[in-house]
Amino acid sequence: MNYGTLYITGNESPALNPDFFQTFISDPVIPVIWTIIFLVITAGILLFGVTKGIRRFSTIILPLLIVVMIGLSIYCISLPGGLDGLAHYFIPDFSKLSVSAVLEALGMTFFSLCVASGAMVTYGSYLSKKENIEKSAFSMVLFSAGVTILAGLLIVPAFFSFSGGDTSIIQSGTGLLFTQMPLIFETMPFGTAIGAVFFICVFFAALTSSIALFEVLTSALIDRFRLSRIKAVGIVFAGALILALVVNFGYSIWSFISIGRLHILEIMDSLSGNILMPIVALLTIIFVGWIIKGNTSAISEEVESSGRFASKKFYHVMIRYIAPVCLAVILCFMTIKTLLSI
Repeated sequence: MNYGTLYITGNESPALNPDFFQTFISDPVIPVIWTIIFLVITAGILLFGVTKGIRRFSTIILPLLIVVMIGLSIYCISLPGGLDGLAHYFIPDFSKLSVSAVLEALGMTFFSLCVASGAMVTYGSYLSKKENIEKSAFSMVLFSAGVTILAGLLIVPAFFSFSGGDTSIIQSGTGLLFTQMPLIFETMPFGTAIGAVFFICVFFAALTSSIALFEVLTSALIDRFRLSRIKAVGIVFAGALILALVVNFGYSIWSFISIGRLHILEIMDSLSGNILMPIVALLTIIFVGWIIKGNTSAISEEVESSGRFASKKFYHVMIRYIAPVCLAVILCFMTIKTLLSI
């Protein structure tokens, strides 16, 4: 939101300083203000409920977001060096493929598909009995993969155009997003406008994820304690704000708190993404495949209530044998990776 505002107002020059991002997150006040605004927007959408709030927001923003990403991707590919970036993106180099890379990619699916966060269970509970669950699941995976590919089509050709094809200087995560991307936009025609659109897209991507996770807790409070939506959203907002303040201050007044090289945000991120989510996924798959009455047949009956279950046999083998083993391997790998990063 901060970067988007800088670009929208045409004052993006501070963002071109490689130290700007670190200076920004180390400020004890400004990030907190943006955090509060972000949480208020999230809570405001949740107050309108699933149909009037989340669904209406998503049906407007997501198609618009995809159209913008397609337009930016085409533009970045057309830049000098963009086609080289396209080739680098799609032509595989199997010499660099490793077990570690595959496991990290599988681990990323926990974030991209909201696996083990409760979001799919919560949204699934709102589905009509007429909705074809199997088709919805495949559509969700394809849509997520498509957006991921689009993001790569935007970033990789743009980076190649900026760096002249030197992949050794490319960063990942926040380094790429907030340090290198502004430098890339600076070299582009209409770079300020493109940067503004890019960071607006990043904002809405974060907002849709935030809405999904907010709704998980809101729905649970409503169902368990029979609270009104206003009260449930208020409680979740308060809890999120407290945790967000802890994260914000972890880079400023509480920066002395760390475990090895990890600050508060990295600790929470590693614990949730690398350990807790794989554990929840593994326990869920064991429960569904081996413990609940009727095992997988109960799930099959639910899916078949809205149509034919084409992948039924594959699902039974996957849910009981293949997925548990894969999740156990991912959990072990992620735990070791987390311990090594400390």
